[in-house]
Amino acid sequence: MFGKPDFQSIENVKAFILNGPIHAFHPDSREHVAVVDYDPSGICSLEFSNGRSDAGNWGFTDNGYWTSYRNFRDGERHEFCLQLVTPQVMQAFHSNGTRAFLQSTSSELPGTLDEK
Repeated sequence: MFGKPDFQSIENVKAFILNGPIHAFHPDSREHVAVVDYDPSGICSLEFSNGRSDAGNWGFTDNGYWTSYRNFRDGERHEFCLQLVTPQVMQAFHSNGTRAFLQSTSSELPGTLDEK
């Protein structure tokens, strides 16, 4: 799955993730779900739109990045790759190919998105 040619290079993933905070949006409803801060030290903090928060660890893989939070997603490690939607918006995909959150460096998504 992660070898798909239209996924971002690891260099682009690094530039995007480290240009945070990253806003997460539900991939179908486009509802704002959370804000994630990826600290270069490998610590990440997650604040949900409903006020809940969580913390964990993260890092880069050969093709993307991984996260593991204390509670979110049962604390399991998940790997992601990113697909460019617009210059400030990426669609994240789990390693099994399912869509994860839309991610943006902006707190709002553009009115229209050209999805791939």
